[in-house]
Formats: sequence, structure tokens, C-alpha cells
Amino acid sequence: MLRFLRRWLRRNGGSAHRLDTELPLLHSVLRHLPAGILYADRDARVTDANDAFLAMLGRNREELKGGALNWVEMTPSGWEEADQRAIVELMANGACTPYEKELRRADGSRLSVLFGAALLPRTEEMVGFVLDLTKRKRAEGQVALLAEAGRVFSESLDYQETLRSLVELAVPRLVDYALVFELQEGGGLREVACRHADPAKEALVRTLGEIFQASPENPDSYLWRSVRSGRSELVTEVAPSLAETVTRDPALLEVYRRLAARSFVTVPLAARGETLGAMLLATSDSRRQLWPPDLELAEELAARAALAIDNARLYGRAEAASRAKDRFLAALSHELRTPLTPVLLRVAALAGTPELPQKLRDDLRMIQRNVELEAKLIDDLLDLTRITRGKLALHFEVVGVHEVLEHVVEICREEAESKRIALDIHAASAEQHVWADPGRLRQVFWNLVKNAVKFTPAGGRIEVRTSAPEPGKIQVHVIDHGIGIEPEILPRLFNAFEQGDPTVTRSFGGLGLGLAISKALVDQHHGMLTGVSAGRGQGATFTVTLATVAPPRPEEVAVAGAGASRGLRLLLVEDHEPTLQVMAALLEIAGHDVGTAQDLRSARALAASREFDLVVSDLGLPDGTGFDLMRELRDLYGLKGIAVSGYGMEEDLRRSREAGFLEHLVKPVDVEKLKAALARASVPQA
Repeated sequence: MLRFLRRWLRRNGGSAHRLDTELPLLHSVLRHLPAGILYADRDARVTDANDAFLAMLGRNREELKGGALNWVEMTPSGWEEADQRAIVELMANGACTPYEKELRRADGSRLSVLFGAALLPRTEEMVGFVLDLTKRKRAEGQVALLAEAGRVFSESLDYQETLRSLVELAVPRLVDYALVFELQEGGGLREVACRHADPAKEALVRTLGEIFQASPENPDSYLWRSVRSGRSELVTEVAPSLAETVTRDPALLEVYRRLAARSFVTVPLAARGETLGAMLLATSDSRRQLWPPDLELAEELAARAALAIDNARLYGRAEAASRAKDRFLAALSHELRTPLTPVLLRVAALAGTPELPQKLRDDLRMIQRNVELEAKLIDDLLDLTRITRGKLALHFEVVGVHEVLEHVVEICREEAESKRIALDIHAASAEQHVWADPGRLRQVFWNLVKNAVKFTPAGGRIEVRTSAPEPGKIQVHVIDHGIGIEPEILPRLFNAFEQGDPTVTRSFGGLGLGLAISKALVDQHHGMLTGVSAGRGQGATFTVTLATVAPPRPEEVAVAGAGASRGLRLLLVEDHEPTLQVMAALLEIAGHDVGTAQDLRSARALAASREFDLVVSDLGLPDGTGFDLMRELRDLYGLKGIAVSGYGMEEDLRRSREAGFLEHLVKPVDVEKLKAALARASVPQA
């Protein structure tokens, strides 16, 4: 470089004094600058360079002096266009705008640099400067990689998918190949994700994972050391003999040889103090070396992945617990409902028998109401579970609010009259049709009226009114003059299990679920449910606001009760003998021809020997399920059916529809509900 500077200064009129005094100082500065400085001739041969440039490229002065360094040869393919633009600018302007490119190091690896150049006056030679961008590029890459990791890991609650994402992120941006292992309960390692930047070597990495998985714990293994110690291991330069210090397994040694790792890290995957597994990240074909900053990045990736895996596992356990709870609730519901069915059927039938004394019929109705209340408590618990899990399915149609209210008031009137409560309905709204699930809308109004009756003292008054606050809206007001609600209770009014003062629960009973369920149902109808009260002893008003729709055209109104006049040939399948006997007797009284079976075997035999119009079947049978039976009878004889079961979860309703049941009645059912379902089912299907 000193020789080059001396020649250039002489060409440009440099004095002897300047050569003697300033040149050595300039030479020293240029030679020791942290930026790379190079000089090249018209043939792109590097004629001189400072120490920084040689160090960047892994070259020495002997190569420089021997003329072995050529600017074109040091540039990897892919940069021809960028270099050509720079040369055109250099020749036109005497200098080129600095631009980013790559240079090839002596070991074949690539180096990201910022390069700029200028022509030396009155020469055909060029001076260039090179800034190593490795640290900046690494920092930018790390930020981008961690940002993407945060996004990817947050998108899935499947921990195996998270681990696959981990290796996809690491290869090839950080390393050439990666393996992730899960620590199993028995203590072994199971490979769950692997990748190699070269698809042709993917099988080698998978083989490595299989060997690790099949091998016993090895205390000399870097991977096992990370698993057991919870600390990472970094090997910057893999010595040829390193593999033999870890294993004598010839198959494993051969895989190591063919993968030819240059650097690797092993990092444990741990969350909340528990080791979940470990990962191996290695470089090979790229010839990159891993350094402590790379280890820090790998550890950050592992920490984020481990947290995502832990969250996924917790979610999986919560889901499993939730499914177990659902199964328990379904089984409990079935066991509680089934004994209630024959009681309700028999009591309802007897209560409607005019030959019995009035006093006895009143007592029977009291029993009936309490059985229905017991069933309602079970329904509320199941509904709350469905709502909190977002599994409550609604079936919408055009519904007349006034008709629903009249039905609800009629149901509640008997209880109101028993307390000498006046229950009046005033249907004043001109617009009264809404888009709703009729059964669920009836449930909302029943809850509100039932509550009003419960909390209104004997001799009181309840009003059910409708109004139109504005075009396209209807409001239903349930107004009582009962015990009222204290101001501090109002904000918690629609919370589950909320009944305010404990004395209310002791005095009136109930679980405090009705309002919470009603609020959720109204919300699902895109409506609003509010409750107001002036305070204790001042009564309360609950208001439901819904959007109205156009009434159905006359031809769209279904004819209720169609098909109910004729007797049906019914196959009744029920494993609970008291329920079977009562249902069969009542259906025969209603004019139907009933064949009975208590299991799949006898139901199949009966269906093969006789013709039936409909199947009425329980779902839980000793030798199978009602789903299986319905599918068989549908496929063999074209039969339709009605499910009558103590299982009432959304999954049960869905499965019953898929099996071919037209309706799903949840126990306990009374005679009228069953008759209505039979009437609907007997109408020919479009």
C-alpha cells in the first residue's frame, strides 16, 4: 500500500517533503482503519489492501502479493447486475454510490458488505472501501426472526405444529439443519420435527432423529446434557474426532460423517421449571460458524417455543377436562332424567283424568310441577355449560312474539293462581314478528314470568306488556310488584348463580341461572335484556328488546297438528322398563299401535318381522346406541324416528339429526310433547 501511495502522489505532483513526512502517516491510518480499503487495477486484480479487508475475507498478504486476489472472483454469483450498474456509474462520474453486496471468503462462506469506490485521477486504478455488515445483518435477521416466531407461535394451540414451525424458522436462516425432540414421560426422547436446508439430506436428519429416539440416554451426548442440566451447549468448531468422543455406534457415526456439521448448539425447551424437550441446531454446507450471539438467538427461540408448547399443552388438558366434564354432565343428566320420565308421564296423564276427584288432580299437578322444576334445573345447568363453551346452537325462523307470550302465560297461570296472583297480558305492539328460535325465545319469557311469579307475594299482580318503541322494534315488559331488587344488586343481576341477598336463596330457592341464561339467549338473538327496580319492596321490570321482521305469508305458515288424526305403527325402544311400560300404555291409549324393545337385538328382530311408520328410541341402550339403530332402520326400511333421551348436549342433538332422527326430545317428556312430536313427524317430508 505504501508503494501504491508513493506512486500516486508522484503522479499528482507530490513533493519530496510530503512524501517523506505525510505518506507514512497516511499509510498507517489506511492500513489500520476498521473499514476495508483495497486498490484494484483495470483487470479487477487487487493490487493492495489494508489489514481489515484481508481479515474480512480470510486472506493474507502472501496471496495479495502473489496476485491471487481478484475482485470479480471474490464476488459470488447473483451480484453481476448490481456490480455492472456500479461500474457504469464509476466510469461516468469517477465514483459510485455505496451499495450492499456479498463477497466470497476464503473458506467459501459469504460476507455481506457495503461497498463504494472511486477512480484515482490520471490513472486506470480504483480505490474502494468495504464495511462489514455482518453484525447489522445478524441483528436485523434476529429481530425479523423473533417477530415472525412470535406471530407463528401464537397462531397455533397444537404443540407439535409449534415444534414444526420452530425448525421451519431456524432453517435455513440460522442453521442448515435442525431437530427437535420431546422428552417423554418414560424419560426417552422422541423426535417430533426435523428439517435440512438441502431436501436431498432431509432423510439423513430424520435418520439421526430415529437413532436418537431408539438409543438409551447417553451422558456424553451434548443433547442429553442439555436435557438433564437445563443448560445450552455451543460447539463453534466441530473437530473431526468429536463424534467418536460421544458415541461408538457405527450407524450414528456414519450419519454424523455425512451431515458434516461445522458448528452446532443444543438448547433445552423448558417452561415453568419443567423440561419439555431439546433442540439441535447445526451448520454444515453453508460453512457458517455459530457464535455466542447465535446461541442467544437460539435460546430466545427455544424459550418462546417452549412457552407456546406449554400453553398448547395446558389448553389441551383444559379441553380434555372440559370434554370429561361434558361427558360427566351428559351421563349425570341421563341418569337424573330417565327416572323422571315415567313419573311425569303417569302423573300428567292422571292429572288430566276427569274421573278423579278435583283435590287428587290438584295434588297430581303439584307433583307434575315439581318434576318439571327438577328437569328445568338440569336443563339450566346444561344450558349454562353450552353457553360458556359457545356450543349453544339456535334454529331461527319467523316467530310471532304474542303467540309465544300467550303460551308462556298460560303455562304459568296455574302457579300464579295458586298464589292468588293476577297475571295479565296486554299485546299492544302492532309489529310482533321476529327472527328467532321459538323454543329458546319461549325459554326466555318463561324464565322472566316464572321469576315474577316466584318473587311476587300472594295477592300481587304481574303484567306482561308489549310495545313498539320505534319502527322495526318490539319490547316485551314483564312487570311485577314483588320484593324488588336493591341498587347494589342490579349490576350483578345477570351473573350466573347470582341471587343477591343470601336470604333470597334461602327463602325462594333456585340456582340463580335463569337470568344469566336468558341474557345470553337474548344476546344471541341480537337483542337486549334489561332489568330495573326502584329498590326493595318496589317490584321489578324486565324488558326484552328485539328487531321485528315482516310476518310470514299465509302459504308459509305450517298447519299445526297435520297428520295427528291417524294412529301410527310405532317401534318404541327404551331400556328403562318403567319408562317403556308407561310410554307404551299412554301411546296405545292415544290410538297408536306400539311394538316395544329394550335393546338393539330385539329392536332389529321386531323391525324385520313387522312394518312400522316411525321409531321412538332412547339413545343409550345396553348393546349399542340409538344412533346405530336409527341408521340401520333408515338404510334398511326407510324409517324416520324421534329420539327420546336423557342425553341432551349439543353433540347428542347433532348426532341424532345425522343418524336420521327428525326430532330429539330430552327427558323427562310429557304426553303432550310426545304427541306433538309424533304429529310433526308423521307429516310427509318435502
